[in-house]
Amino acid sequence: MRAESDYLIIGSSHAALAALSTIRLQETEKTVTVLTRDRHFPYSPTLLPYVVSGDVRPEAAILCDEAFFEARRVRFERSAAVAAVRPETREVTLEDGATWHYDKLLLATGATPVLPAIAGLSEVRFHSLRSLDDSLALCAELGRARSAVVLGAGLIGMHAAENLAKAGIAVTVIEQRAEVLSGYFDAEAAGLIAARFASHGVAFRLGCTVAATTVQPRQRGLSLRALPLMALPSASAARWSRPPAPAPGARDAGSRSMTAPKSRPIFY
Repeated sequence: MRAESDYLIIGSSHAALAALSTIRLQETEKTVTVLTRDRHFPYSPTLLPYVVSGDVRPEAAILCDEAFFEARRVRFERSAAVAAVRPETREVTLEDGATWHYDKLLLATGATPVLPAIAGLSEVRFHSLRSLDDSLALCAELGRARSAVVLGAGLIGMHAAENLAKAGIAVTVIEQRAEVLSGYFDAEAAGLIAARFASHGVAFRLGCTVAATTVQPRQRGLSLRALPLMALPSASAARWSRPPAPAPGARDAGSRSMTAPKSRPIFY
């Protein structure tokens, strides 16, 4: 298949929706096409943790439907993953072999989760939380899991921890910085937030990175490595902790093991 569009937008993020609306204000006659690898209409990423907990129905996270694109005379193609972009010929090739020719191209794909370099990670089942399908996959795990480990105490990680805890999962958050949400709040505010989470049963391991995952019969676990850390806020004393100093002769100085229950853990 070979098709063409004056304006070709790759991705269905908020930026893509804003761009096509702006283009239509300036260009009323030009053709506009949106290609997305998602099988869903555009949705709100901020609602995904609440889809996991069941507080929000998946369809309620959808931002717009076919009528939105029809009203703006925009062609919206789902399950259209891009395999290659050739700027010299102004062409885009999809994974299914289809080719699109464009006059102007916009990449609005949004972010992609960066997987940390953790030994053994490829040997265990884990999840990221970036797409609606990610949230649906996590939701399907809740009935089988009793514990969850969330890697990262940023905004999405904390939202995930909150909603996993609401679903009755024992949650531990591992964060390499000295406090949660460090990109958004100062240490005092972060301490208050963490204390609130702790009061709902969420445990924290701060100043740590995950060195490796371990898989043994009937149990799975993580090996944590302590990082140099400043004093933690007093509000965190109850449930915030960092790995203790290793015993003399320990195999990996600065590391300890944390064994998860027998049920499958969830990594984020």
